[in-house]
Amino acid sequence: MPHRKALDDFNKKNKYVIKDKLLINYVGSVVRNNVGNTNEVQNQFIRTRIQNYLPAEALKYERQRQEMMLLSKAKPNDRKLKATVDAMSSPARFVEGCVNLFDAIAKEEAHKQGSTYNPLPFFEFKGSEFVGLIKAEVDSYKYAEGRRFEIFKAYGITDQRFINEARALG
Repeated sequence: MPHRKALDDFNKKNKYVIKDKLLINYVGSVVRNNVGNTNEVQNQFIRTRIQNYLPAEALKYERQRQEMMLLSKAKPNDRKLKATVDAMSSPARFVEGCVNLFDAIAKEEAHKQGSTYNPLPFFEFKGSEFVGLIKAEVDSYKYAEGRRFEIFKAYGITDQRFINEARALG
């Protein structure tokens, strides 16, 4: 499974787990069920699958990424945590990485099926569609959620910085 290494590297880098079984089911069904269709038609089907799959995955990843960033700021002396956060993908890189995983799986499934399907670069996503996926990821984590995490988990309610901020507000 050539896509397996790419997926493992992606998961390790981002400290996040995307399960390949769901991806294979998503992409494999398109390749298997559309053998007679053109590359463009299959690309459209996979592009639709990506648009349906990615927002939920991106929401979970973005929550984790933001919380790791906040935790890193709360613990500035933790070099290992800072290195982990710095290695994580930005929203744009996360979306791009997911699309690349879909590409690797599509090629592998096409090869298994003996299909002539060859995915076009980025499944012919328009720039605006790609930006829309990135925006949806970024917008998925709200400021209020970040503040709540920061106050109650990252710094803790007993932290002097929180107490000073609460006094300044009151």
